[in-house]
Amino acid sequence: MEIRNRGRVAPKKTLVALACLAAVGLSQSASASITFFGTDNFGSLVNSTAAFNAWASTVPVYELDNLDGLSGTSGTTASLTSTLGNNFTTPSSVGDLTSISVTNSYVGGPVSGTALRAVVDSNTGEATFTWNLATAAKAFGFNAYDNDGGDVTVTYVDGSTEVFSVNTTATGSGDGLFWGVSGLTNWVATVTINTDDPGGITSWDNFVTAIPLPAAFWLFGSALAGTMVIGRRRKKEAAQLAV
Repeated sequence: MEIRNRGRVAPKKTLVALACLAAVGLSQSASASITFFGTDNFGSLVNSTAAFNAWASTVPVYELDNLDGLSGTSGTTASLTSTLGNNFTTPSSVGDLTSISVTNSYVGGPVSGTALRAVVDSNTGEATFTWNLATAAKAFGFNAYDNDGGDVTVTYVDGSTEVFSVNTTATGSGDGLFWGVSGLTNWVATVTINTDDPGGITSWDNFVTAIPLPAAFWLFGSALAGTMVIGRRRKKEAAQLAV
């Protein structure tokens, strides 16, 4: 899977720094959450890649889980866990027949390698599964493939329940998408994803979460910025004395 970040391919299963220290802000300020969404017809990655890059630009460091090592129990009472610790389960509600499993073949667009395959409940025409984050985060996102233009609804609890529903708008089979959110005030540990994919099967991959930076990082960034300001002042004063 190639998720491009500022002109470079983000390595699989790695922490990716998105900004050099000199460009880091002096403090982390609370702000309203922002959602990012992009969808493409078969054969294109333009919009989904742009949406991912826009999301990535809002977080200093993120972890990308391409689901390598995804294993566990498949089916309608599933629990699948990746090597990085992200866990995916089907609903516990009686009567929901959503089925999830591991796939290495039902992939395309922004999804490749190992992916999560979700099959809709034939009674409701919808598929619902829960993403239990390996580490709670204030920013997260994912890719999907072949949602056939269906609606995707993302639900999570951030102090209050937040629900986002978007139509993928793509036509025909083989569409790809990215959805993400950043700038949340509270930590989110579980995310519920629902689709009414008219084709019945959607593949999900590349689950990304922002990694919180230690306080020492921000203190060091502040000290560096302060040093730069002092340096500029001294140069200015020296120039004025030389006149």
